[in-house]
Amino acid sequence: MASDKDFPTQGRDAPAYQEFAASMIARLRYREMSLAERGLLYTLRNECWVNRRLPSDPARLARVLGYPVDEIQTSLPRVMDFFEIQGESLVCPELENYRTYQDARRARMSEGGKKSAEKRKGSKHVPAHETNSGSPLQAPSKVVESGLQALRPDKSKPDKSKPAVSEGSNHDAWINDFERTDSPANDYAQASRGH
Repeated sequence: MASDKDFPTQGRDAPAYQEFAASMIARLRYREMSLAERGLLYTLRNECWVNRRLPSDPARLARVLGYPVDEIQTSLPRVMDFFEIQGESLVCPELENYRTYQDARRARMSEGGKKSAEKRKGSKHVPAHETNSGSPLQAPSKVVESGLQALRPDKSKPDKSKPAVSEGSNHDAWINDFERTDSPANDYAQASRGH
C-alpha cells in the first residue's frame, strides 16, 4: 500500500467524498434506523472522513462528539453495521476504500500528466533534420522550422500583393452606363452636381 508521501498533493486530503443518496436510502439497515441512529451514522462518517478514525470506546467517543454517553450507547449498536473496530479505533471501511481509490486515481492522473509533459518537452528539442531520417517507416516530423527568422535584405520576399483594380481594364464604360441609367440615385447625383 502506498503511503501519503508517494502521492504529490497540495498537502491536504480530498475535501469531500461522493455518495449517492439513493444508494444509502436503499439499504435496509439504514431504513430500519431511528432518526437518532441515522444522525449518529452520518456524524461518525463525517468524522471518519476528516480524522480517518475515532475511539471505539463509547465513553471516549461521547467525549469526542460532545454528546451524553447514554445517547451514544443507545444508538451505536445499529450504526456499527457500517464501521469496523481496529484495535482501539473505529473506522469506516467504505470511506477508506473510497479514499484509496481517489489517491490511486490522482496518482494515475499525475503520472499521465508527467508522461505527456515529457513527450512535449522531448519533441520541442529534437531538430527537424533528425526526425526526418528518410525512413519510410517513420512518420514525418510535426516540428516546423521556424518562420520567425529575420529577413536578410538580399533574401527579401517579392511583393505578391495584387492591386485592387487590374491594370489595363477599362471601367469608364461601366461608369458611363451607370450614369445613363434612369434611377432615383442618378437623378439625385445629377441634381447635386448642378446638371
